[in-house]
Amino acid sequence: MGFFEEVKREEPYLGSQVMYAICGLMHDFAMMVSRTDSASIDGRHCKKMPRTLRHLSIVTGSAYQKDQHGNISRDEKFEENLKNAITSVSELRTLVLLGHYDFSLLLFQDIFQKAHNLRVLQMSAAPADFLKHVFEE
Repeated sequence: MGFFEEVKREEPYLGSQVMYAICGLMHDFAMMVSRTDSASIDGRHCKKMPRTLRHLSIVTGSAYQKDQHGNISRDEKFEENLKNAITSVSELRTLVLLGHYDFSLLLFQDIFQKAHNLRVLQMSAAPADFLKHVFEE
């Protein structure tokens, strides 16, 4: 059967979904082997990333929340932790942003101006004026 296990889930709007899961031991092994190339930041706990980092995912669900009017308040502690954790983006090739985030986050400007090797950008949500916020001088 290999490394993956087939998992079937019933989704309320999508119906039956087939997904694949990897066992915990194999996941831990893959994370250990790829720790100098790949990293994930989830929430406020950010450890310093290696300069050789090529693939990064940032999950912002616990840091940024929308209020009843759709506004996202800044989380300065999270932003400071990100800034301290990501010291070099020159080798970064993949950036995945999951969840809500505030576009005043200066990390975006730093990444887009210095990550010359960036090939993949996946964002879970982006407003229409995204480029204006990122490339403002």
